[in-house]
Amino acid sequence: MLVIATYVVYYYIHNPGLASFAQLHAVIVWLKVCSYAFTNRDMRHAYVNTAGASSATNSLESSDVLPSLYKSCSYPNNITLANLSYFWWAPTLVYQPVYPSTERIRWDFVARRAVEFFILCVVIFVACAQYAVPLLQNSLDSITHLAPLAILERILKLSTISL
Repeated sequence: MLVIATYVVYYYIHNPGLASFAQLHAVIVWLKVCSYAFTNRDMRHAYVNTAGASSATNSLESSDVLPSLYKSCSYPNNITLANLSYFWWAPTLVYQPVYPSTERIRWDFVARRAVEFFILCVVIFVACAQYAVPLLQNSLDSITHLAPLAILERILKLSTISL
C-alpha cells in the first residue's frame, strides 16, 4: 500500500504540497490498518483461548488480558462497518472496539481548544510576517545571482527561526 502511494506520488503528483499530503494520508491509513489488524488479532486470540477452555483460571487470565471497557463490544461483535468507519474517521491511530466518551458535548472544552488554536494561528502568522517573509524577500537577490554562500547563509538564518 505504501509502495503504491509512493510510486503515484513520485511519478504523477508534481506539486510538493499535494504530494506531501497524499503521502501523509497513505502513512496514516497504513498505521490505522495495522492497528485495526493487530488489535483484532489480540482480541481473537483472547476469545479463542477463553472459548476453548472452560476452566475458571483461563477465564480469569482472559479478563486480565482485555480491559473491562471492551466487554460492551466483545470480539466478534466489534467487526462491523459502523465500528470500522468510526475508527477510520476518528482522530486516533490506535484502534479500540469502544472509545470512552461523555454523554454530552463539553462546550467549555471545545471553546478552550478553539481559543488555543486561534492563538497558535496568530503566533505562527506573526512569526512568519516578522521573520520569514523579510528574510525570504532579502534572499531573492542572492538566488537570482546564484551566489551559493549567500544562499546558504539565508537558509541557515531562516532555519534559526524554528529554534
